[in-house]
Amino acid sequence: AELPFMATTWLEVAGEPDKAKRIELNNALADHLFDEAIDFGVVNVPSFVTYNKNSIASWDMDPSLFASWGQPEHIKLK
Repeated sequence: AELPFMATTWLEVAGEPDKAKRIELNNALADHLFDEAIDFGVVNVPSFVTYNKNSIASWDMDPSLFASWGQPEHIKLK
């Protein structure tokens, strides 16, 4: 399991008849998740954009907060 503490806690909670004990286990899990800040991620092969600066007149970026590079349709050739 990728998250063994989470998996074992889930199994313990699922089999625990006592409500107070289930709450205690879930609180321990919440504390663990808060401390570890577990989040999903995406892994991708790097993509290198190369261009000939002598052939491009302009390449305006989108006026966007999260734009990292302009789209190819915004390229104006010399």
